[in-house]
Amino acid sequence: MIATNTAFEFLREHKDVKPEVENLVMKKIRGRVSNHELLTIFEDGISGKYGKVYSLDAQTLIDWVNKAQAAKNRSGAVLDSNLLDPSTPVSSINYPLTTVEWFRETNKAFTAYLSGLSGWHPHIYHHLVMDGKLPIKSMEKYTPKEYPLCPQSEIDKAMQLSVRDYFADCKSKGWTYIYHPKMCE
Repeated sequence: MIATNTAFEFLREHKDVKPEVENLVMKKIRGRVSNHELLTIFEDGISGKYGKVYSLDAQTLIDWVNKAQAAKNRSGAVLDSNLLDPSTPVSSINYPLTTVEWFRETNKAFTAYLSGLSGWHPHIYHHLVMDGKLPIKSMEKYTPKEYPLCPQSEIDKAMQLSVRDYFADCKSKGWTYIYHPKMCE
């Protein structure tokens, strides 16, 4: 039996892995990780991230998957991490956030909203508008009459209130997140 799984092909470049081990591992982890994630886990395992490598038996490989998922659940608990400080100007954020990071930030803000909290970063508004989730003029009802000459803090507040309205609508529809978690990977 010739392996077609790239993760197992990678392992075979370094150590002997029997086809029956591959079949057993794939049955045990079915649906838990993607092939891409499995390749990353195996690369980490071979490099010693999960301890010394003596053999690549089914128990070792399944243990690697379990350790990787446990670490992901601990450190990758995106919804449990802190929100960006709402007062931080986008231009001064230490790292430019990618679209995926804004998806995560939006989901964290929505989770905070569902928990009764407020105070998310107003820039979430811009991403929701760009994605067509919010009408472009949705913050106008909260904007002071002096707009655009009013202080930035007033504009930020209008954006947050507009996002709050959107979150309330999503909550009434029974949503648990704004962006599907697969989009946030």
